[in-house]
Amino acid sequence: MKPMIYKKEVASDITLSELLYHIGESLRAEFTKGYWFSCDIDSINFHTSGNVYLTLSHKNKEGKRSSANAIIWKNYASLIEKFESKTGIRFTKNISVLFLGEVSFSSEYGLSIKVLDINPTFSIGQHELKLRQIREQLKARGYSSLNRSLAHPREFTRVAVIGRC
Repeated sequence: MKPMIYKKEVASDITLSELLYHIGESLRAEFTKGYWFSCDIDSINFHTSGNVYLTLSHKNKEGKRSSANAIIWKNYASLIEKFESKTGIRFTKNISVLFLGEVSFSSEYGLSIKVLDINPTFSIGQHELKLRQIREQLKARGYSSLNRSLAHPREFTRVAVIGRC
């Protein structure tokens, strides 16, 4: 991306609308394709129109947080069902995802990202990594085998069936 050079002297005054139009034109010229990017979902709003509005974030290694708005248009909303069926993970806030998105800018709504696809294998990997970390923490604290030390009840009153799909 080329660095922008700002002039200290302004030849003529422009309106906010004109400024935002020029910003939009610059972004459309620079970001001409879709990009795969990883992020966390901070908030999600399933609108009655069928569109899904998201707030995305990412923390870098230094702890600096980036944030952006994104939208899944209703004609792409089937991506969510596809993601949930392939991963077994509910599409909700506080999950890490890998999106294919296009940069979008309008003078009315500002910068946002239009989601075109979701890579389910990334989230499965992140989910499995989190489960492993939890298991390791339980093992390190000595909690992982506590249930084994309990006496077995004579009569089962509650049964849970846990399996993998």
